[in-house]
Amino acid sequence: MGVDEWQGNNTNPSMSKNILNQSTEDLYYGQTVTVKFNGTLITSDSYVYKPNYERIWDGGAGQYEYYVNWTKLSGKLSSSDSEPSKSIEFDRAGLWLVVADDAPYLDTFNMSSMSIYDLSESHWEDIVGWFWVNASSWTVHLSDSSASYDHNDSVTVTVKEGGSAVTSSGWIDMWLFNGTDMQLIYHHELETADEGVWTISNLYTYTHDYGAGIYQFTAYEDIDPDHDTNMYGDDGDSGSNAGYNETFGNFSVSQWSQFSGTIRDCDGNALTSGWANTTYKYLTCGPFDPPEYWADGVNLTVEAGEPTLSIAAANQTQYWNFSGEINVTIKDYDGNNITTPYYVYVFDGDGDNVTENFTGGGGSEGGMDTSHNGYFTINSSSWGVNNGTVYAGNGTWSIVVVKRDQGNGSEEWNGTVDFTVTSAPGLQFKWIDDDGDLSSNDNDGVLDSIPERTKQPVSIKFQLINSNHQYFGKDNTGRETAAKENITLSGDALFLSSKTLDKLPDTWSYCDTNTGTWTVNLTPTMALNGGEITIKAYWKNYGTVTETLVIGGDLSADNGSVVSISPSEFVIGENVTLTVTVTDPTGYPYPNADVYLYWINDSGHLEGLIDYQNGGGTTSGEYTFVFNKTQQTTNQTSSGNPWYGGSIMAPRNISAYVDLYGVGYGYAKATMKPNSDLKVEVSKNTIMAGQKTKFYVNVSVVDSSGNTTGYPDSSNLQVAIYNETGSRVTLEGNTDFGSIRDTDLDEINNSINEYILQPGIYTLYAYNNTHDSEGYNATLEVKAVDVSSDLGEYIWNVDKNVTDVFTVTYNGELVNGTLELYNITDVGNYNKTWTNESDNGNDTISLTVTNGVATLNNITANYLPTDVSQKNITFKFKPKTSPGGYAPATGIVPVKIPDVTPSPTALPYDQSAELIITVS
Repeated sequence: MGVDEWQGNNTNPSMSKNILNQSTEDLYYGQTVTVKFNGTLITSDSYVYKPNYERIWDGGAGQYEYYVNWTKLSGKLSSSDSEPSKSIEFDRAGLWLVVADDAPYLDTFNMSSMSIYDLSESHWEDIVGWFWVNASSWTVHLSDSSASYDHNDSVTVTVKEGGSAVTSSGWIDMWLFNGTDMQLIYHHELETADEGVWTISNLYTYTHDYGAGIYQFTAYEDIDPDHDTNMYGDDGDSGSNAGYNETFGNFSVSQWSQFSGTIRDCDGNALTSGWANTTYKYLTCGPFDPPEYWADGVNLTVEAGEPTLSIAAANQTQYWNFSGEINVTIKDYDGNNITTPYYVYVFDGDGDNVTENFTGGGGSEGGMDTSHNGYFTINSSSWGVNNGTVYAGNGTWSIVVVKRDQGNGSEEWNGTVDFTVTSAPGLQFKWIDDDGDLSSNDNDGVLDSIPERTKQPVSIKFQLINSNHQYFGKDNTGRETAAKENITLSGDALFLSSKTLDKLPDTWSYCDTNTGTWTVNLTPTMALNGGEITIKAYWKNYGTVTETLVIGGDLSADNGSVVSISPSEFVIGENVTLTVTVTDPTGYPYPNADVYLYWINDSGHLEGLIDYQNGGGTTSGEYTFVFNKTQQTTNQTSSGNPWYGGSIMAPRNISAYVDLYGVGYGYAKATMKPNSDLKVEVSKNTIMAGQKTKFYVNVSVVDSSGNTTGYPDSSNLQVAIYNETGSRVTLEGNTDFGSIRDTDLDEINNSINEYILQPGIYTLYAYNNTHDSEGYNATLEVKAVDVSSDLGEYIWNVDKNVTDVFTVTYNGELVNGTLELYNITDVGNYNKTWTNESDNGNDTISLTVTNGVATLNNITANYLPTDVSQKNITFKFKPKTSPGGYAPATGIVPVKIPDVTPSPTALPYDQSAELIITVS
């Protein structure tokens, strides 16, 4: 520092001669050197002066004043010598002078003009020359040359002299390169006991507020005994008024000016304007008070931190040319949210930057929301396609997140996460809202926490989309009804063991037939290690899709309590003791929860408080409640309860509701069942499908052994018929089932003369407000007639104008009536098959069945759909006796291509052989 540069003279400056006949590189603190001077510049006897750097507090001005004076060394430099020399012990670093004055010290001088005032001659004269004495060398060693931003990395700084750690005190400065300048980050005092080592155990403390970049460590010691050794500031200082560097004292570099005061002149006054009689000026004197030991800077690169970026499993795959949204969480190393602002870029599978398609450039087909701390969303109305133009294809796409906080061009965070864009499957699931109003993060497939009572049930919303961009359930209610039967929900929610949507009340699940968006209202529950709800859908010709809603997120805190209630079922009218058990998701029990019992109203909300306990559980997390008869019955319809002014009924549902500080909310359901003491009896066990039949349906009261003890009141009594899938078939308007309705089955004794069209085994179930026939239901089998064909099958493009005889039987007996044939039609001169009865211009064929026999002539099998090898003719039958309607019959006649049989079925390789193919 200052080598050669600070050497000069006033005797003949235009000739650019140096005052020394040697380089100042050889001059440094602690050395004794025979210095050779340039005799041509020493025209009169001169003397060497060494610097004394000082500062003093000016109480009146309230500031420090900095100044320099010089002390003469013994011995002169003779003007008669061509190369005067002198042995000098360099006991301090800095600017040394050669002056033609024999004063013990310089009294009046002006270092701006490099001149002194000669008191004996009473005039100003130039200083003959000057030269710089360098600091002795230390070196800085770092345990690591790089670290990650905000990663709590550590680094050890060791200061050495000649390969060994120093044993003296000193300073270590930590600087940040800031463009073309440097900024002092920390001024560290090195104590003697530190043995040259500064261990920074947490770089976060020093670099967080300044960002990533190149940091430099310098070390030095000022051992000049004649002045305040704290010239460079106090330990822990930063900014522009502490530390040392090569521009120390240069006022023209404001951010590097460590002077926290001003300069004093030779008269003892602070400089106010100009440089008259100044004791110091940087441009002529070099850095102020250079240290006696100095270590050049060593760099530590603080690289951009790599944030933890995660995409929910539900978002990790997007489908090309379909809409979709991605939710990306951004966390630091400790799981804390990375805050706005940050910048997001999207790259396709080829590495091309396609960000403009999500930010408005080029006609955006999507959107990007980066306004949130800790997460952002990217959505597209058509991945890979923008306004009809393909901008990217399938592949592994990348999202890059960059955060720049410090305004110095550095990146504090830079991370990448990948996702897949691929061709759509036959059926895909799309989240619209996975947690209702609980958060704005609506499509990550995660419900982070169980909601409090006032926020349940939660409305989850989703769409089911086929590969033709059609939506399951959209456009009309008929499609919605059919779709409900093919969407199953199961898992951790009240009422949700495993049910298709058609088994839930209409107000709990429905489809917006304009958008194809399904809404399901449910109350999620927590399970050990977290819960989940599985949604499974099947769409004919498009396949099956399954999606999981994770409950509890990462289970970090307040995600939800695990709650159970026992017994989970009980009968109305009997006092029951309910035990509610509360644990956290790890199974740890809590005795201090607030536990409530509520009714569950018909819309799924908890309404009407039954009982509560604030703490008081056992060490096993158990809370006991007595639910008595009055609470079960009278309280149902009292003020403040869901059915105020209504009827006492069963089944009813109640829920335990838990509020546990530090763990979260939780629910568990118990069902109050009706008393199952009704019995249904039917006078016939089997009837013919489509035939109006007389039979009786009676209801009685029985004991626990099933013996009749009496008869129920007929008010509010109802018998309902259910098919084998559990659907109620006797509802008004269900003409596909037949003519029997609930209104035919609302008495103790019901005389029936109706027909049923759909074959199957049916259950007759009786109930009133508080009783039912569970365990004592009746069964009725509706059997179809059987149809057989003499020909048995029709061969495509072989059978022409053939005649077939059909035989119709019921329980093995021949019957009379009318037989309808489907997928065959009269085209004028023959009966054509196979032709779907719904095709334009086609119809069914009706045949009269007499003594179980019907005949059809002129059958020609000359049509099958392209790429189809077989279709079937099916039948319906209406009996002649007590006809009700056409009911499906068993039996089919295939319309098929010929059978081909090879003989033999295997041939030797690479040999001649005979193969016979038989077509039949």
